Amino acid sequence: MPFSHLRRLRGAASFLLATLLSCGGDDPTRTETPRPTVIQMVNGNNQSATVGATLANPFVVEVLDNSGRPVGGQTVTWTVVQGLGNVSPATSVTNADGEARSFLQVGTSPGMQRVRGTLGVLQPVEFTAMAVAPAASQLAIVSGNNQDALVGSTLPQQLVVRATDANGAPVAGVGITFTVTAGGGTVQPGIATTGVNGSASATWTLGAGAGAQTVSATAPGTNTVVFTATARENTARSAVVVSGNGQTGQVNTVLPAPLVVRLLDGTGAPVPSATVLFSAGGTNGSVTPTSATTNANGEASTSWTLGTLAGSQMVIVSADGVGPGSFTATATAGPAAQLSIVSGNNQAAGASQPLPLPVVVGVRDAWGNVVTGASVGFTVTSGGGSITPGTATSDANGRASASWTLGSQMGLQAAQATVGGVTAVLSATATPSIHGLNHRVVDAEFNPVTNKVITISANPSRLHILDPETRALQSVDLPQVPNVVAVQPDGQFAAVGHDGWVSYVNLTTATVTRVYPVTTDAIDIVLPGNGWVYVFPRTDQWTSIRSIRLSDGAESLSGTMRAGTLARLHPSGKYIYGANNGLSPSDFEKYDIRTGAAIVMYDSPYHGDYAFSGNVWISDDGLRLFARSGNAFRSSEVRAEDMVYAGRLEGMTVVQWAAQSAPAARVLALPGSACCGDPVASELRVYESAFLAFQGALTLPRFTAPGVGSVKSEGKFVFFKGDGQRVYLLAKAEDGSGMALDWGLVVYDRTDLP
Repeated sequence: MPFSHLRRLRGAASFLLATLLSCGGDDPTRTETPRPTVIQMVNGNNQSATVGATLANPFVVEVLDNSGRPVGGQTVTWTVVQGLGNVSPATSVTNADGEARSFLQVGTSPGMQRVRGTLGVLQPVEFTAMAVAPAASQLAIVSGNNQDALVGSTLPQQLVVRATDANGAPVAGVGITFTVTAGGGTVQPGIATTGVNGSASATWTLGAGAGAQTVSATAPGTNTVVFTATARENTARSAVVVSGNGQTGQVNTVLPAPLVVRLLDGTGAPVPSATVLFSAGGTNGSVTPTSATTNANGEASTSWTLGTLAGSQMVIVSADGVGPGSFTATATAGPAAQLSIVSGNNQAAGASQPLPLPVVVGVRDAWGNVVTGASVGFTVTSGGGSITPGTATSDANGRASASWTLGSQMGLQAAQATVGGVTAVLSATATPSIHGLNHRVVDAEFNPVTNKVITISANPSRLHILDPETRALQSVDLPQVPNVVAVQPDGQFAAVGHDGWVSYVNLTTATVTRVYPVTTDAIDIVLPGNGWVYVFPRTDQWTSIRSIRLSDGAESLSGTMRAGTLARLHPSGKYIYGANNGLSPSDFEKYDIRTGAAIVMYDSPYHGDYAFSGNVWISDDGLRLFARSGNAFRSSEVRAEDMVYAGRLEGMTVVQWAAQSAPAARVLALPGSACCGDPVASELRVYESAFLAFQGALTLPRFTAPGVGSVKSEGKFVFFKGDGQRVYLLAKAEDGSGMALDWGLVVYDRTDLP
């Protein structure tokens, strides 16, 4: 008879007994509300299921009062106490029969599962079940196949196989039998049990015969896999040069690569544990060691320190049973010890202009030999400007040259050439100047991968691709008046925000590849390279970021943010930081773009404690955020540390643009204007990056134009080259200059910075 029927009969008997006992003057019509006094197991205990599966039957409990009657409407809580499974539902209410139930999905690892059913303070009920591993159906070799070693030796790598079920999941607890099937030798253990990752391993000692040997691995219900190894004999018959021959290096220095020789037996297999002799005599330098023992691959090596005379040098190599062989190398002149100026010193040119002739220096070593291939460093030591290249290689005559572009400051400027601790001082005279642009800049970005400055202009509406080193310029016509531009981190594409549109520009082909509609007027735009572009609205006060999927142009709106927010992509590519405008107090916000459409995460922990002032820049290492107010904040994936105050840029009340370079160890900041018409300092302020200590300021060069004369410039954008060795600054002539084209490019070398 079912348990529930027995429970009902017991309940009826209890009711009859209670009725008989009540016949003593009590009101027979009075009924009592049943109260739960016990919770007990009904069904579902001691089941089993494959890991991750749901048990066939639910766990069932019943709740009774003190008379054994079922109590309905009671909430039973189900809790997994062992096995990491999941119960569904987590709570259930007893029915009219006093029963409540829940199903268990067992955990993903084999073993005991325990679930507890509780009701208030009543003694809980505990069910048990077992999660069992699926049966193995496939064996596969993981590692250890196709090794080779000496006959009778143990292979360096273990033989590893993995057992998986029909779904490809690893199966633990499977006994794998390893058996030598050809060549003799032994394998230990003969039977190995797979672990939680489904893998089992054994060690193989080869037999005494040379040639191919095999071991099979099997398990019940699975396929057989076969490992193969090659057993080699131990007598050298020939020697071959592996590497290190034909190198070139400076005299009296160790060659970068060792000399490596391999001994082979009669079958062409490597010979280990054999002695190889290396010999360098006369002017050929020395080798260390002079005797070496071959390894498991039959290889022996030595390091060669070249002799002091330039030219061809030789090392002899020999071994028992093998005739002598040789390595050769070419020794070049030694380290530079003398540096002299050949030509190009004491020239004069316009400020920010290249000197008419290159500066040329000559390099010789301590023995008076011409040094070919020496790296000569050219740096500016005073006056600003740059020397290109920063490092030049001496030619066959020992000469190295560079083109010196003078800095913006008037007067005497200095540079130096350096090699091997020897310095030659160069001098020139300069006056300031700026490389003019053929368009007026609406917005600009820089990509350190391609080393290109990307600008946009109106009237006509165009995107411009500027090489700041050569000043080569490509222009792309845009379909609408542009508001803002963003460049993909790899430098291959740019996105231009318009009113109601986004242009997607291929920077390699210099073409607009697609135009996407967007339901806002863009004030800022971010192109992370994740298949999306993010547009920040100019108007509408409280609004949403427009996330445009590039594959199909679908637009998503998510979260709430302030219109007018300016944004920057974090170098990790996972987040965007935004600085809101039009709110008091101002603030920073963070947006998550890891899954596509932007998600508003949180704002800074401050609300008036520190000024943000409506713009944000991020250091190239992603550790700092710089605000328009001059304050600096941390950037972190830990919220408690994110957007936390971390100092400020001394003397900066309004930042027009900021940039940091970890390789250069410097932070740059351009002063800005708090309001229209306020005077702006014509300078580039430089800070040390570790503690933001102020290092000094460079006065910006002035614009010159026929009929206008000299006009003060204002820095608008500044960028570090990726390696930190160059700085690219876009400057604009102050308002009222009368210049039609009033934008220009200034290029600094890292050594120009204080």
